Amino acid sequence: MGFFSAEDLIIDRLDSALDGKIRIKTAADMAAIEETKQVVPAIYVVYAGFEPTRSTGGGAIQEVEHTFYVVVAVSNKSDKVEIGRKKAEWMIDETIKALAGLRLEAGFQPLLLKSAPQPVYSDEDYAYFPLAFATRAHYRGQN
Repeated sequence: MGFFSAEDLIIDRLDSALDGKIRIKTAADMAAIEETKQVVPAIYVVYAGFEPTRSTGGGAIQEVEHTFYVVVAVSNKSDKVEIGRKKAEWMIDETIKALAGLRLEAGFQPLLLKSAPQPVYSDEDYAYFPLAFATRAHYRGQN
């Protein structure tokens, strides 16, 4: 269980659950391309950071919550918000089905759906719908 290994496991699960119908990308993929040249629909898995939640043994054992944004990206060439929402809805539903409660591997607790940022409607005719999932893991120090 590596500190960042959950990201690859989430990507693999989404790719399998969506049967290759949608491109599953990373934050690096998102950053490497101009918005107007991206291929949509797509789902981006973005590591959103961690928060220590509990410690025992004088700090020798730490529980850490890792959060991931799973962002559904679609074209939205309309001024109507509901068009983008309609395009994204089935991918959001399938993402929740694929990830909610999933135990990634030994050492990680099951993924939980969390509060996420608001959707973003860009000036370049794209809409982004973030979902947030969190898992907890325990890490042991050398003491």
